Amino acid sequence: MEAKGLRYEVNDRVILDDVDLTAGKGSSTAIVGPSGTGKTTLLMCLAGILPIKAGRVRIAGQDLTAAKGRDRAGLRLREIGLIYQFGELLPELSPIDNVTLPALLAGIRRKEAYGRARRLLTELEVETLSEAPTALLSGGERQRVAVARALVTEPTVVLADEPTGSLDPASTELVANLLFGLPETHGCALVVVTHNDRVAARADSVFRLGVQADDAAVTS
Repeated sequence: MEAKGLRYEVNDRVILDDVDLTAGKGSSTAIVGPSGTGKTTLLMCLAGILPIKAGRVRIAGQDLTAAKGRDRAGLRLREIGLIYQFGELLPELSPIDNVTLPALLAGIRRKEAYGRARRLLTELEVETLSEAPTALLSGGERQRVAVARALVTEPTVVLADEPTGSLDPASTELVANLLFGLPETHGCALVVVTHNDRVAARADSVFRLGVQADDAAVTS
C-alpha cells in the first residue's frame, strides 16, 4: 500500500495535509500521535472509506482513490482487512458466520469461504467458539474473531484501529502478539493505529502525526 500527498478536510478545516505513507508486504507500521491529530481519519482514508481532497492511495497495483462506487468497494473488500477497536462483529451472526461474510461478499464460493473461516478460527485458537453467541464473547475472543474476519479474503494489507484499546493487559499482549505476527504468517502489510507505546514499539516502522513533516512520513 502506498499513499502520496493525502489531504483531508472537513468544512474547510484541514485534518491531514500532504501525508505520505508506504506499507509493504511483510511489514508492520504503527500510526501514533496525540488525540485529535487524525490517526483514525488517516486509516479510513487509506481504506478508501473517507473521501480525500487531494493525493492518492494505491494498493495491489491499483489506484483506490480513482476507483468509483462498486469498483472501490470491491477493491477494498478483496485487498483490505479492517479491524476495529471493539471488533464490530454482527451480534445476530455466529463467529464463523461473521468471519465468512466478507468472503461471500467478495464472491468466494460458500464451501471455500467457510473452509477459510474454519481454518482461521482454528489458527487463532477460537475454533470452539465458532457457533457460540457472538454477544457473549470476551474482548480478547472478539478481537481474535475480528482478526480472522479481516484475513478471510487474504488481503494485501490489514488496517487495525486501536485493536487493543478496550482490552485488559493480558488480552492486549495476546492480541498484539497475534497482530504483529500476521505480516510473516500471512504475507500481508499491517498498519495499526494505537495510543499504546508498548504496542507501537512492536512495529517495524512508526508513523507519527502531529510532528514536523520530515519526521512524519515513514517508509517500510
